[in-house]
Order: sequence, then structure tokens, then C-alpha cells
Amino acid sequence: MSYEQFVSLMESQSDWILFKHSGRCSISWWACREIQVAINSLHLDNIYQLDVMNTGDLKYQIADFLKIKHESPQLIIFRKDKKPSYANHSSITVWWITDQLVWRHDTRK
Repeated sequence: MSYEQFVSLMESQSDWILFKHSGRCSISWWACREIQVAINSLHLDNIYQLDVMNTGDLKYQIADFLKIKHESPQLIIFRKDKKPSYANHSSITVWWITDQLVWRHDTRK
């Protein structure tokens, strides 16, 4: 992913997820497992991964753009017309992802 691709996704107004991680980090590995469970159970698509060890300053450019402190691992959920929600480190769980994508957006009264 390039910065231009990131900005294009932001302008697209579509729902998407960004997972920033390091292949060298055990917490990233654990978070990735949680995300895989969520992908399978919620049938998610439009997920982009950013290996922070191989992308130079892109992680900081994204943090500056979003006004969110860069951390790794970090999962950021983008939804149409909503402020991005994010979790870091061990806060990235199937339960948090489900809460953000399903329960918080349930329109039933």
C-alpha cells in the first residue's frame, strides 16, 4: 500500500479495515489470529495489511492523516460517514471487532 492508495481508500467512502503489524512481533501474530477468526465468522472483505517493518514512513503518514498515534499491531475500521475506530495490541479481539462492525451498527430498536 502506498500513501496515495491510502488516501484513495479514504476518499472512496467505502467500508474497509487496515491492519498494521510487524511480522517479528508475537502480539501481532496473536492479533492476526483474532482477525482471521473475525474474517471467517463475519465474512469480511476489504481488509488491507501494512507490515510496518517494510513500509518506511507510511505508518507515520497514516497516523498524521488520521490524528491517531501509530502503534503496532493496530486495527483501524473505516465506515462510511463515521469516525474511524481502532484498537491496539491485545485490545484487538474478535469481540471488539464484532462490537464495532455488528452490534454498534445494529439498526433494530
